[in-house]
Amino acid sequence: MIRTTFILSLLILTTISKEIKDEDGIKLNATALEKRLEEEVIPRFKEHIVRINKRQPQIKQELNLKIKKLTKSLEKIKKRIEEIKVNMQKSINKMEIQDKKRKAAIQKYEKFKKEKAINQMKLAEEEMKQITDKCTKTENILKKMQSNQQRLVKTAERISSLLRIKRKALKKSDEIKNIRVKRNTDKINEITQLIKQYKSTHLLVKNIKDTLNAKKNSGIFDQEYSSLKRKFKQYQRKEITAINQLEDMLKAMTIRQEAKSKFKEVKEVLNEKVKDVKGQIKRDKAILRRVTIKKNILKRKKNSATSSVEKAEAKNSMKQINSELNGLKIRVRQNTLMLRALKRKINRATIAYNAKKRNIEGRISRQRMMDMKDERDKLRSTIKNLKKRYNKIERKVLLNEESPEKIADLKKRMTEIINEIKDTKDKYQNAQNGIHQYFEERRKKYEEKKKHIATRKTILEKRIVVLRRIMTLNEKKLSQENSRGKRQVLLRKIKVLSRRIRRVDRSIKSINRRLRNSIIRASKRSERKVILFSKKERLIKKKLARLVVRRKKYNSSEKLVKLIPQIDRLEKEYKTELKQVKTLLKKAEQEANSMEAEVKEINKIREEEAKIKERNLKKRIHVVQNKLQVLNGRKGGKVNDIKAMLKMKIERMKIRANKNHQIALEKKRKVGISRLNKVLRGGVKRIKKIVLLKRHINSLKERISQAQKVMRELGNIVSNGDMKEKIETKRDELKTSINLMTIKKQKEEFVLRKASSSLLRTAGVIRGISEATIQSHQVQHAKLIVLKDKLEKEINQTLINGEEDNEKKNQLYDTNNEIIKTADAINELQIQMGKFSDLVMKVTQGVDDGIKQKSQCEMCTNLARVALKKKKYDGFSTIVVMKSMDNLCRKSKYPTTCYRTLIELGSRVFEEGVTPITACSQINKC
Repeated sequence: MIRTTFILSLLILTTISKEIKDEDGIKLNATALEKRLEEEVIPRFKEHIVRINKRQPQIKQELNLKIKKLTKSLEKIKKRIEEIKVNMQKSINKMEIQDKKRKAAIQKYEKFKKEKAINQMKLAEEEMKQITDKCTKTENILKKMQSNQQRLVKTAERISSLLRIKRKALKKSDEIKNIRVKRNTDKINEITQLIKQYKSTHLLVKNIKDTLNAKKNSGIFDQEYSSLKRKFKQYQRKEITAINQLEDMLKAMTIRQEAKSKFKEVKEVLNEKVKDVKGQIKRDKAILRRVTIKKNILKRKKNSATSSVEKAEAKNSMKQINSELNGLKIRVRQNTLMLRALKRKINRATIAYNAKKRNIEGRISRQRMMDMKDERDKLRSTIKNLKKRYNKIERKVLLNEESPEKIADLKKRMTEIINEIKDTKDKYQNAQNGIHQYFEERRKKYEEKKKHIATRKTILEKRIVVLRRIMTLNEKKLSQENSRGKRQVLLRKIKVLSRRIRRVDRSIKSINRRLRNSIIRASKRSERKVILFSKKERLIKKKLARLVVRRKKYNSSEKLVKLIPQIDRLEKEYKTELKQVKTLLKKAEQEANSMEAEVKEINKIREEEAKIKERNLKKRIHVVQNKLQVLNGRKGGKVNDIKAMLKMKIERMKIRANKNHQIALEKKRKVGISRLNKVLRGGVKRIKKIVLLKRHINSLKERISQAQKVMRELGNIVSNGDMKEKIETKRDELKTSINLMTIKKQKEEFVLRKASSSLLRTAGVIRGISEATIQSHQVQHAKLIVLKDKLEKEINQTLINGEEDNEKKNQLYDTNNEIIKTADAINELQIQMGKFSDLVMKVTQGVDDGIKQKSQCEMCTNLARVALKKKKYDGFSTIVVMKSMDNLCRKSKYPTTCYRTLIELGSRVFEEGVTPITACSQINKC
């Protein structure tokens, strides 16, 4: 046996030294892996560190230069904005003067019209035309100025944001550099640690193998040999894992290097293209400047030209220059677009490369964590086994049945095991700390992300407040302003502001959604924690209960009294464990309660938001309908167009309101179904429990009957002397065992009755919820059928008129789908309920025996009477009716039969034209 195990271990060793294939197909053994990591991967990271330290002053210099450039350009733009503001004010003043002139000219024209002075009227008309032309010119200039101002403001904002980013980058440059250096050094340390781990395990395996061979050759096969053999196998496994880790690391690093080389190639190609495009744009812009100067010279020539020939020449040359200018502008625009596209490509490539790096790092860290978890589990099992071994040896020592030499050896072994347990516990704690650190890092990252999102939310909220204030101020100005130019400027501003407000509002809503979802996920995690700790607590309590039973057993016998100190020690250990678990459970429960309260608040806020949305939609519909009513008396082409537009608006809003209502109903239905599923799960658990209890009771009955049979057979035997005494003692033992089994059976029957009554109660609740959900589905189904008929009529009407309404056709298609869905849901629910109730009836059969037929019928009629009264006369809902029936069954003498009748009544009471007698005619043979 020993020889075969030794051969197996040698085979494992040979498999370790065998060559491993990596993804390139090159054959590598463990030493080659080690060499490649030391010669290729580690120097690469060292080069990274050197490069980072070299580039740091250069990066700082570049950032300072960029900041200087951006500040200069920002100052220039600000000056330009101020100039435009001054010019705009001048043009607005000009417009006001022109408006006054126009009004005066109109008054003159009206005056001459009344006096019927035709010549003067013509002169006034010409004057009016001149003034209006001037007004339109100034208005166009104002528009251009405004658009330029908006463009410059946007660019100023962009540059200021860029400045902020660059300044931040300059501040954090040293910090980022340190982080990068640390990351690379950590990677080097990680690889070196893996190599060290492999080397140490390899040496250990070698040493153990040598000692095993020496012992085998000398023919010593003692306890130390077997323990060494176990250690040899253990360290072999460790060596294999170390080799696998080295291989995984090498694979990850090769993938990373390939990704980097690919990214570098792509970046180089794109950067070359960017350089070419930038050069082209520079050249084109220089030509553009020269051509524009030429154009300006020609314009002056054209204006100063006296003869028609000179004017014609200037015109022709101007045409040529304009065509050249247009071509250059198009080329510049195309090149700028190309430049943007290339920059986007570079950004995408960097994002992809960074994602690949993150993915590799994540895979390595996850693998490390998984290895730690495996190690932790193994250590846990070793601690368990060591404790079991210690308990066995302690038992032998306490009983004192062995020789004194052997007991001394056992005591030595006990001390060794205690030391082993301490070492393994330390290792276990280290593994646990490693796992905890991994999840703590993840949590910190997530918290930082959350903080960033929260700060962004606060900034956006402040921004929206400022924007709304500006909008209200502009609206006030608009209502007070008289000049047309200023009013148009304000209107454009209001439109832009409303667009910005909508955008900011959307982003705030999305952030809120993300934060709420994170809280819900956290609450679910805390619930899982509570379940885990409660399970642990239950297990420890079970162990303590077993120890109490064992103590009683040991106290009753003289031989086993010696083992009580072991029980005391175990009790102490379990109690300390229980204390720790209880503290953890308390913490988890507090966390879960706080999270649950937050989730409840979130749900309340969501409901309120949905209600406010619905209310606002209804208000808007009402406002638009009022507008339509005002326009109903009027006639004309414009009025008809406005009416049609308003009708379309109302229809759209109504569809939206209907959709929102359907979503709310769907949510309610989902909540009901989730409740039903929860109760069903509880019911299934109870069914399993009842089945197990029934099996247990049946087995107890069989054992009792067998014991009684043996007793009868022993009574029939005729004997004398010692044999008679033995038979009597045997009969007494059987009597006591029968009594104990009958007591146990009675207990089990009591538990069965309780379990069956609780199951039937849950079945009643399920029946109530299912009936209510089926009814809600039926109501929805009926509404949908009505809507379908209405839509079909409308579509047929449009077809008669020779038109096609695609929107209504789509609506009809959706309603048909909804009808099918609801019908399927109703059918499924009915089938499920039928199956579940049948199963419950089967399981709870024969629990309450010995109940008279008359009392069963009375029970049924009483239940039916209460249900019909609550349903028909008081007009209560299905769930309330089922609750009232449940209350009756709780007070009943025989709850199980009561609940059985309740389940059977549940399907009959809610039918039309049912009386208590007709409902109970088929139940309990009444």
